[in-house]
Amino acid sequence: MRARWVLNLILAAIVLGLGLLAYFKPDTNKSAANALTALAPDAAAQIRLERAGQTVTLTKTPTGWRMTAPMAARANQFNVDGLLRVLTAPSSYRVPAKPDELANYGLDKPALRLRIDDEEMLVGAIHPLKREHYLLYRDGVHLVPTTVLAPAFFDYTSFISSQLLEDGRQLVALHLPGLELARQDGTWRQTSPAKKTNADLSGDRINAFVAHWQNARALSVARLSAAPSVERIRLDLETDAKRDTLVLDILAYKPELILARRDEGLEYHFPEDVGKQLLNLTAE
Repeated sequence: MRARWVLNLILAAIVLGLGLLAYFKPDTNKSAANALTALAPDAAAQIRLERAGQTVTLTKTPTGWRMTAPMAARANQFNVDGLLRVLTAPSSYRVPAKPDELANYGLDKPALRLRIDDEEMLVGAIHPLKREHYLLYRDGVHLVPTTVLAPAFFDYTSFISSQLLEDGRQLVALHLPGLELARQDGTWRQTSPAKKTNADLSGDRINAFVAHWQNARALSVARLSAAPSVERIRLDLETDAKRDTLVLDILAYKPELILARRDEGLEYHFPEDVGKQLLNLTAE
C-alpha cells in the first residue's frame, strides 16, 4: 500500500513537471514570426556599421570573420555573433514608417546605421519607459531590446580578436627573456640553462605554461602606439607543417603587460597577473 502511494506521488510529480514545461516553454513559432528579419545570422557574410563619423566593416572569410575597416584585423567572433543577433531580435512594436513622423522616434537623425548583407537598419531613440530602441527597418518602425543592440555601440576595437595567436598556428618554440623552451620529439623541454626558480620543472608544468601562450587572450586590443620596445620575444610556430617566426615586442610590464604585434599593427593588453603567468615559469 505504501509503495503504491509513493508511486502515485512520483507519477503526479512527473505530470506536474511536464505541465509546467509545456506552460513555460517558449513559443518558438511565435518568436520566429515576431523576428525583425528573415535572415539567419549564420547566413550573413557582410556587416557595415556607421556611427559618429566612423565606419566599421566586417567580412566573413573561409577562416572566419575579419575586420576590413577602419583597419584590417582578425575579428572577435563573440562580438560579431552578438551584433548579428539583431537579425532575429523580437519586435514588440511595429507601425508603418511615415517620413513626417520619424523625428518622434529619433530616426530623423539616427544614432547609427547597420547594414547586414542587403538588410539595412537605422537605430533611433530609446523608448522613455522601456529598455528598447526604436529601429527603422524597411518600411516599418520597430521596438527591439536595447540589450540586443548593445554590440552595435561598442568601440571598433571590440570587434578585433583578442586572441594573440591565430587558430591553427601551433607553438614549437618559445624564446622569452631568460627562458627558452622547445618541442622536441613531441615533448616540451627547457633548452636554456636552468635557473633556481625553474630548475625542477615537471613536464605538466611546462605544458601548462605553453598552453597559456597558445591560448592567450588579451583583456583589450588597440592600434599600435609609438611606445618603444622594452624587450623582445620570439615565437616559433607551425601551420600545416610549415614553420615561421613571430616576433613580439614587450612595450610594458606594469601596470599591465603590453605585447605588440607589428605585423598586425596591434597592441595586446594583458592584466599584470596574466603577464606574470606568461613570462615567469616556476615549479609551482
